[in-house]
Parts: sequence; C-alpha cells; structure tokens
Amino acid sequence: MVGPKWADDESVPHMTTLTGLHIRASRALLRWRVQDLAKKSRVSIDAIKRAELLDGSVNMTVAEQEAVIRILQMAGVTLIEDGQLGLGAAFSKPSHRSPDLIG
Repeated sequence: MVGPKWADDESVPHMTTLTGLHIRASRALLRWRVQDLAKKSRVSIDAIKRAELLDGSVNMTVAEQEAVIRILQMAGVTLIEDGQLGLGAAFSKPSHRSPDLIG
C-alpha cells in the first residue's frame, strides 16, 4: 500500500497521518484561530473544524493535509508522532521558523 504523496515529500515532515490533535496543538502553540490557519493554508474553515473534531486521522483531502502541514512547518511547528511520546506539536529551532507567519 502506498502512503499519501506528502509522506515522501521532503518539504513536509515525514508522517503517516495528520490528526485533529496535531492541528489543535499546533494552533495552540501559534495562538492561531481556526480562521488564521484557514487563511494561511487556504483550506476551508469548515474542513479544519471537521478535522479538529477527531483525535485520530483527519477527514481531509491529501491536498488539504499537505497545505496544513506545509504552513505549520513554515511557522516553525514540528508535528510529533512517536510510539513513546504519542501525538503532539512542538516548536522547531528558531532558524526554521518564518517570522511573518507567527502570531
């Protein structure tokens, strides 16, 4: 079985799944409203709200997932998916952040 296109794309973090928990945690770190993420990623507010209702895999298209992951990464967020740590989000090193996307 072949994973989503973004799973092999070096411009986005290597992950098997984007979850609602990732999106909620990332928005909290960045202090973004749903509207902020929607505008920056060009994914609809409704799609983001639906995705955030789930702790597990999001019900978004691959293109929507790519857009959300890419904008979060550009803002300096690393999405965590670890067998021991679980799921979450953390800020990456300051050199990897795009200052115009934060806040």
